[in-house]
Amino acid sequence: MTQGAGAGGTQKRSPRSGADPGPPACTSHLLMAWRVAITALLAAIVALLLWDRDRVLDVLAPQTPHDAYLRSLTAAGLADSALVRDWVAAGERALREPAPAAVPLDTTLRHAVSEPQAYGYRLALKRGRVLKTTLQVEGTATAQVFIDLFRISDTGAPEHVTSAKKGVHALEHEVRRDGVYIMRIQPELLRGGPLRIVQRTTAALSFPVAGRDVSSVRSYFRDPRDGGRREHHGVDIFAPRDTPVLAASSGLVTSVGTNRLGGNVVWVWDPARRQSQYYAHLSRQSVNTGERVDAGDVIGYVGNTGNARGTPPHLHFGIYAFREGPIDPLPFVSGATGPQPRRDASAAGEKPAHDNTGSGG
Repeated sequence: MTQGAGAGGTQKRSPRSGADPGPPACTSHLLMAWRVAITALLAAIVALLLWDRDRVLDVLAPQTPHDAYLRSLTAAGLADSALVRDWVAAGERALREPAPAAVPLDTTLRHAVSEPQAYGYRLALKRGRVLKTTLQVEGTATAQVFIDLFRISDTGAPEHVTSAKKGVHALEHEVRRDGVYIMRIQPELLRGGPLRIVQRTTAALSFPVAGRDVSSVRSYFRDPRDGGRREHHGVDIFAPRDTPVLAASSGLVTSVGTNRLGGNVVWVWDPARRQSQYYAHLSRQSVNTGERVDAGDVIGYVGNTGNARGTPPHLHFGIYAFREGPIDPLPFVSGATGPQPRRDASAAGEKPAHDNTGSGG
């Protein structure tokens, strides 16, 4: 007599006992459906490539206004004309042989109608700067001028970064990597007249101490500390005790507390840049963990807690990039001035969320 399955019972052995039972029927059907779907998708892509390759490429790699303009000339049957060939060659030459330049830049060119031209400027740019380019185009209001920014790659080739929108004579871009860049400016064909080019950079972040600017920085990134045993991972901004410390950008307060080196500290996560901002040596904090802040909000007050005891009050401001570690904060705030506080709980007669004055460690 065969016992049924159960506690202490013996189950019947399948005729396939000892063999791989294989995936369950539902899993097998799901895998088959995925294979069919992928095969159909690949077949559709191949068909589209055979039918209209340019349209598919437009979807996979959107055209810049400069490229779209050239495409329109090609579609009109003008690609082999001497004028268009010269225009293309001028654009390539501007990338190959850009003029060395530095920002701020303010120059006026007289562009000849009969001679296709492009203007390239080679710029060394720092992460944390916002490059702003504006054009003043005299003459026909509808004239197009294409603005394209490229970065010189490790191989030496220019890689496209961004472009001004069609019909817009301005470009603004926050630099995400240190490097050498090329700004190419090229008017459309058969347009001429004076062309004024203005380029400058501004700070990507708000200055983190109210009423102060970089003239208040007294210690810089990677300055030696402890007799050279470690480096300074931020900048020190000196100001009178209890001067408001401001959020340098919008973000999320991820930590409010105290540690041995920094004393009273606040950490703010900047999701737009995937960076953490570190505010240290505060006399006290005025935010809570989990709170969202905007640039200019008061998050604490200048002090000298932690290992800054015995030094004049100052803010240690650091930036830590995701998967990189500490980076130089100075380019992010250089040229900015700390605004008047947007929110100041203590000034309104409220007790700050944290009052750790004198604590340090």
